[in-house]
Amino acid sequence: MNLNDRINFLEKNLERQIDWIRAADTKIVPLMFITTSLLGTTAAFISKAPEISRLILFFAITCISALLLTLYCIVMVSFPRIKNNEQSLILFEGIKHYGYKNFEKKVNELSQEIYFK
Repeated sequence: MNLNDRINFLEKNLERQIDWIRAADTKIVPLMFITTSLLGTTAAFISKAPEISRLILFFAITCISALLLTLYCIVMVSFPRIKNNEQSLILFEGIKHYGYKNFEKKVNELSQEIYFK
């Protein structure tokens, strides 16, 4: 890869990471609001029911489980896993692992074959 290709690669990589973070951050707030509202509504519905039958209990547990799973996914998006491959030139943790000088050296040695490995 020549210098312009390397620069384009690094700029596209950074842009991709920033877009990924921006997209995740944009979706979190409304989803958190809707999920917590639905959890509150479900709890209110259960507490107002004169008698809790097995059917109501089944639907309540299913609903609460799905909403708690949604909250878990929100947390996972809020704190993304950045430690996937410490030898990566794409993930932040891999870049941090190399240090500036070694990262610069690896980028200078970068070829398309190495990138797609």
